[in-house]
Order: sequence, then structure tokens, then C-alpha cells
Amino acid sequence: MDLFPWGRRRTGFAVTHASLLLILAGAALTYFFKTEGQLALWEGQSGRYLENRDHQGKLVSRHELPFTVTLEDFVLERYQGTRRPSGFVSKVVVTDRDGKSFPARIFMN
Repeated sequence: MDLFPWGRRRTGFAVTHASLLLILAGAALTYFFKTEGQLALWEGQSGRYLENRDHQGKLVSRHELPFTVTLEDFVLERYQGTRRPSGFVSKVVVTDRDGKSFPARIFMN
């Protein structure tokens, strides 16, 4: 009975292993039930469809989003004194089906 992680002295052991199982379950749910795609927009354009294309450029699938994304501005930041990109920023407006909208900033470094 001393080998099982029950009791006050082994609480950390049980919490750690339960956390690992929860993370694994979340990763599995994401992997099996995700929706991937690209929403390609030029400045001033709006879109509401995610598209997946194969390596030849053929459309594989298309998913409609419950909102519309409008690209207001795209900023490419570069490292000082070089032409290497240091970050990308998209300033967008998200509008739901009820007409409510809010600005958002999507960035990656």
C-alpha cells in the first residue's frame, strides 16, 4: 500500500501526473478536432473563409468562420541596419454576424 500516490506526503506526485494526463488529453483533442487553414487578405480586404490547399495549389477544403476579418494594415518590421524581418503585425477589425466589431492586433516575431 506504500507504493500508491495517496496520502498527504504524495499529493505532489498525484497532481503532477494528473496534470500531465490533462495536457495530453488537451493535445489529443486539438490534434483530432482542429480546423486549419489560411485566410489570405490584402490591405482593405475582408474574408470569412479558411482555405486549405495541397502542395499543387488545388483547393482541398473550405470552412466558413462565424465572423469576418478585415485587414486594415500590415506592418513588416526589420532588424535595424539589415533587410531581415524581425516581426510581422496585422491590424484587423473582426465583425461578428450581429454587426458588432472590434479592432485586434495579430503579431509574430
